[in-house]
Amino acid sequence: MPIQRMLVENLIEKFNVVDRTFTIQGHVVSISPWDVYCILGLVDKGEKIEINRKQAHRKWFSVYKQKGDTAITFKYLEERIPREADADHFARMFVLYAIGTILAPCSKGYVASNYLEFVVNVSRIKDLNRARFTLAH
Repeated sequence: MPIQRMLVENLIEKFNVVDRTFTIQGHVVSISPWDVYCILGLVDKGEKIEINRKQAHRKWFSVYKQKGDTAITFKYLEERIPREADADHFARMFVLYAIGTILAPCSKGYVASNYLEFVVNVSRIKDLNRARFTLAH
């Protein structure tokens, strides 16, 4: 088994999901927004991202899901992002993909549709606090 995989498995075993800490050799280590910055380069500033659990924005949901699908799949985003000519659509799809794969990873093969509200206004995306969002997810 490669060492990277062993390290990740060991870290997963040491992680407490309730208080979001690691216990390593008896020491409790918390993860802070500064750690998120050091690991991912996400600055801890900007508007807090509040997840709205209501129904997805229907118009945008139909734009970013493949016809016949019931979700916005990573596969469809991967196919469509490189071909997208419209800058705003490209930005929305890229951010949705980043949310689902890096910032708040999902193992289900799709990005949750309630994240659409964060990408509707493309000019607002840069003002969102992605460090704290990532830490919370």
